[in-house]
Amino acid sequence: MKTNVKKLALVLFTLGTVALGCKKEDEVQPASPAAIAQDGTNDQVSKKGYTVTSLYIKKVGTTEEGTNEADKFKGWSFLFHDKGELLAITAEGEQILGKWSSKEGERETITIDFGTITPFNLLNNTWVVTKKTDLSKTMEDRDESDGTTASVVFEK
Repeated sequence: MKTNVKKLALVLFTLGTVALGCKKEDEVQPASPAAIAQDGTNDQVSKKGYTVTSLYIKKVGTTEEGTNEADKFKGWSFLFHDKGELLAITAEGEQILGKWSSKEGERETITIDFGTITPFNLLNNTWVVTKKTDLSKTMEDRDESDGTTASVVFEK
C-alpha cells in the first residue's frame, strides 16, 4: 500500500511539473493598444503613425472657404493596424481606438469609424483616395444629400 501511495505521489508530482513547465506556442496574444503605443514594435503597425495635416469641411453653395479642423488633432498620431484597428495616440499615451477598412478598385476608398467620440467622429467617412505617396494620403468625400464636401490629408 505504501508503495502505491509513493508511486501515485511520484506520478502526480511528475504530471504537475510537466504541466507547469509547458506552454502552448500557438496561443500568442496580440499586442494591446497600450503596448503598441509604448514601443511601436508590433510589426503589424506602422512604426511611425500618420498625422492629420489638413481636414477641410465645406458646404457647397456657400461663399465660405471651409474650415480647417486639423488643429483638433494636434499631437495625435494615427496607426492603421492591418487587422482593421485604427489607434490614435499621443506622446503622453492617451489612446482612442477606432476601425478602418479599405477597398481597392477603380476608386480606392478608406472607411474610418471612431464612433461618436469628438473630435474623431469628424473623420468618420468613406473617403475616396485622390492622391497617395509613401508619405501621405489625400482623401475626399462629397455628401450629395446636403452638398457638404470634405477633404483630409494624413502625412507621416
